[in-house]
Amino acid sequence: MRLPFRAASNRYMNAYAGVYAEGMYAELSRRYPKIEKQLDLLNDRQVISTTDPQYLTVEDIKQYAIYLRKVQKLKDSSISHDMSALSNLCVYISGNNCVNIARRQYPLLFPRKHRGDILPVIESPISIV
Repeated sequence: MRLPFRAASNRYMNAYAGVYAEGMYAELSRRYPKIEKQLDLLNDRQVISTTDPQYLTVEDIKQYAIYLRKVQKLKDSSISHDMSALSNLCVYISGNNCVNIARRQYPLLFPRKHRGDILPVIESPISIV
């Protein structure tokens, strides 16, 4: 197949049409072509082995994360969104869990969401009478 990533992302988007909220669907419709271009670039440079989500490896995901962080200089939130979208696609297409495995093997490459704005847990329940 000439464009395996595009075919996979089209299958995924068609399956979830009407399921995702309109904003989320539009966001993924924008994000998947961007990820495809980035993976094609890395594949052309022989940094990753394939662009097919079915056959992506943990090392491919590691190299993609390094590319996003060092070359693209993306913020943690953008990296996290890209990785989540890629993870959902890989799992949907073939059950390929490469992104989650890469997150466990290389935790420093992947951002963690820190919620500093959450209030502490209430110690005792408030009784409303």
